[in-house]
Amino acid sequence: MKEYDIAFLHTAKIHVDTFTNLTSQMAPDLRQIHRVEPELLSKAVSEGLNHSVVANTEEILRDLASIARITICTCSTLGSIAEQLVSREKLDVRRIDRAMADVAVGHQKILVLAALESTLPPTRQLLESSMHTQSSMVDIHYHLIEQAWEDFQSGDMPAYLTKIRNAIVDQQSGYEVIVLAQASMAGATNNLAAQIPVLSSPEIGVKAAVKTLLNL
Repeated sequence: MKEYDIAFLHTAKIHVDTFTNLTSQMAPDLRQIHRVEPELLSKAVSEGLNHSVVANTEEILRDLASIARITICTCSTLGSIAEQLVSREKLDVRRIDRAMADVAVGHQKILVLAALESTLPPTRQLLESSMHTQSSMVDIHYHLIEQAWEDFQSGDMPAYLTKIRNAIVDQQSGYEVIVLAQASMAGATNNLAAQIPVLSSPEIGVKAAVKTLLNL
C-alpha cells in the first residue's frame, strides 16, 4: 500500500489550502501530500517547455507517483508533461484541467479566459484533444486578461480576482460557457453574477480524482 492516496504538484503555495480543503470536503479520509515548486512555472514562462523544464517536472511527478495512488499536476502550463508521462510510463498522473476540458467541449461555443499568456497554448491543445476524444465540433475563443498576472505575482489576490470577474461579465455575451484556464482563477467564481456557466479546474478535477480513488 502506498503512503498517500492523492498527491498534488503545485507551482504556487496558495494552491495548497485550496486543494487541501476541496479534497477534505469531498473525501475526508483520503491521505494527501502537497509539493510546491514555483521555479517550474517561472522557468517554463521564461524558457518555454524545454528539456530541463520537462525533465525536472517529470522527476518530481515520478517521485510523487511512487508514494501516492493518484498524482495531480495543478499547473495548466505543465499539464501536458503529466499526460505525456502517463502515456510512456503508465503512471497514474493527471493534469487538473483535463476533467474540466471534457465538460467544456460538451458546449458549442466556449470562451477561455487566461491570466498568464503561457497558459494559452497548452489550454488550446488540451481542449482540442478533448474535442478529438469526444468527436465534438466546438467554436472556441481565447482572451488574455491584461495585467491580472502581475496582481497574482505581487500577492494582491483581491485585485487579481476582480480583474477576472470583470472579464467574465464583460466578455460573456454570445458564449455558452466560460473556461478559466488556470487553477488560481477559481476564486473568481465566488459571489459571481454570471449569465452562463463558468468552469474552473480545481473542483471538477478533484471530484474526478476522488471518484476514481473511491472506485478502486
